Amino acid sequence: MKDNNVCGDLKGEVNHELRLGLDELVKYQLTLVEKIDQRMGSDQLGVLLRGSDKERIALTYELLNCIHNEVEEVRDHLPWKSWKRYEGFDYRQSLPEIKMEVIDLLHFVIELAICCDMTTEEISQSYVAKHQENLNRQTRNY
Repeated sequence: MKDNNVCGDLKGEVNHELRLGLDELVKYQLTLVEKIDQRMGSDQLGVLLRGSDKERIALTYELLNCIHNEVEEVRDHLPWKSWKRYEGFDYRQSLPEIKMEVIDLLHFVIELAICCDMTTEEISQSYVAKHQENLNRQTRNY
């Protein structure tokens, strides 16, 4: 049977590189939340870092709603209606808007990970482990 561990001996290196990138993204997101708190007079950063379970549950729902809305915004840039003809639709022309919506999604996903007390190490290790599980599932025709 073929070894499906694509990361192979690079697993530690991939984890390290991914984590370094995540560290920076988390810092950027925390800075953004702090700026929004200052502008809005809120304390979302406090909830993210020190909030009660009740506050974090409420924030988790809020973040999930934001993620859902951003997914809808991506879909709005695509021809999704099966009953409509999208003659002349240019996917490449829509890509800049789609990419910006994907980045918006990433902001909320990072914030959700922070809210769930996930460390960058945990995110990178879990991502690689889940990736391997998905590869194994493909081998088993899952």
